[in-house]
Amino acid sequence: MRGHLSPPQIALLVTGLLQDVCVPTVFLDNATFVGTALSAHSIGFLGIPYSKSPVGDLRFRTPEPHTPYTGIVNATSFGPACIQQHPADLVWMTVKIVGRVLPSGKGIQSSRTGLTLNVVVPAEVERGGLPVVFWIHGGGFEVGSSSQRPGDVIVDRSVDIGTPVVHVSINYREFAEELHIVMGFPAGKETREAGIGNLGLRDQRLALRWVRKYIAAFGGDPAKVMIWGQSAGAMSVASQMVTNNGDTESLFRAAWMHSGATYPGGEVEGGALRGTQGIRPGFPDTTLGQRYFDTFVKAAGCGDALGSPKVFDCLREVSLDNVREAIQSTPDYFQYQSLALAWSPRADGSFLVAPGHELLMQGKIADISLVSGVTDDEGTIFALTNSNITTNAQLEEYLLEYFAPGDREAVSILLDAYPTDPAFGAPFDTGSQNTMTPQFKRIAALGGGLDLSGKQHVYSFLSKRVKWAEYLGAHHSSDLMNVFGPGDMTDYLIHFATTLDPNSAIEHEPHARALLHWPRYIPSSRQLLTFLDGDVPLAVQGDSFRGGSMQKMTEFIVKNPLP
Repeated sequence: MRGHLSPPQIALLVTGLLQDVCVPTVFLDNATFVGTALSAHSIGFLGIPYSKSPVGDLRFRTPEPHTPYTGIVNATSFGPACIQQHPADLVWMTVKIVGRVLPSGKGIQSSRTGLTLNVVVPAEVERGGLPVVFWIHGGGFEVGSSSQRPGDVIVDRSVDIGTPVVHVSINYREFAEELHIVMGFPAGKETREAGIGNLGLRDQRLALRWVRKYIAAFGGDPAKVMIWGQSAGAMSVASQMVTNNGDTESLFRAAWMHSGATYPGGEVEGGALRGTQGIRPGFPDTTLGQRYFDTFVKAAGCGDALGSPKVFDCLREVSLDNVREAIQSTPDYFQYQSLALAWSPRADGSFLVAPGHELLMQGKIADISLVSGVTDDEGTIFALTNSNITTNAQLEEYLLEYFAPGDREAVSILLDAYPTDPAFGAPFDTGSQNTMTPQFKRIAALGGGLDLSGKQHVYSFLSKRVKWAEYLGAHHSSDLMNVFGPGDMTDYLIHFATTLDPNSAIEHEPHARALLHWPRYIPSSRQLLTFLDGDVPLAVQGDSFRGGSMQKMTEFIVKNPLP
């Protein structure tokens, strides 16, 4: 009588059959992962779970590594995205049609798992030890998916220029996932007492550990990982750089950030704000984070448990219908409060032991190679949400409510640095044009500053492309067209991931672009690379990026971390 094959033996047998018909496979633990061709030059292994699904009793807990893989795993489609908030219709339509901040991804749908990643590899490159680019998507810590920016564009270009890389993208807990996976950034005293702050950032860290363990099987080098993100993704990158006293645990050696730095989320307890200026008493008893958390909890049907970490025991049991209702009860970042995000990284005493900008100022940041850049008119998209603010007094009260509760002096100093004259507002360099309301361009300038203050530089860029877009100009996320086009920034990014120098073109590159030399950003010269419209697409310019007003904005944020 013939013996039965064990599961590993079956997997090996099927792997051999798959290889005979040229189906891409990778062997991890005791499992065979089956991938799919994304293009002529790239293969994707998609939707790989890197964590135990945080459902049931694992909801609202720190992520746990996935158990060892077994069997045959179909990795041919992106992991589905999450149930997400729906921004205000008018703004959302503008963003999708004109701004392209959140383009629709390939096959985005609801999910019961969520914590997955995708690995895209060169199809015709068999050698190992390839650099790895690790993409963290943006979306205000509320929306987004790893499938929105497929890595095949980057991998294809890397093959074209003779410098192949491996691309990894991840899903992480944001505001709410389907079924039992809820909220990656809970706020409030209950969260601190339970020790579960910044779950979305913890998910990202676990995914980086997965890369260190498994990426060699895909041809990647775990010692050559560059973390990369835009907007909330860039803030996530910065948070990964300042956690753990700046110790990367050898998980990454470089970083690239578009339009984001350490999010200025402070720690508030007992009516006092803890920040770089020490403890500042007199804060409202109900801070913004606590206010939104309370609203969510009550809408989910757990209001009776507020005030105790036991509230999470209730939230682990709520139904999907209750979750959906609770999601829509709190504001998204395309509503009136805008960049005073309801759900975002905050000091939690554990993953972020202090506000991110405070850790940065203390020098508790990873000593790694870095690229950081912005668009010229970062705040225009977000200013659309505040178009009903038309007077100085209204703007002052708005800032007092959402950004500096009770600190009228700080608000007054800040507004003096951002004058009402539309010639000083965003879109910049457009004079009195694009003045949608008497305060629109001023609010847009303020919004850009709030989004950007606190940057650290090694190489720096400014994107001034798409300045022709009415009211929006070179808006938030417009620079992604330079890199996911693919465009000239794509080559700089691939070079940087490979050699830690964006200028390191390989002489034998068959399709190399004639790129301008990108100088390092140093205090004595303050030079940055500028991406421009027109016949001269690139220029090296001195950093005169509204230095006076940005300095005032930095001082404002240091004194007033977002509560």
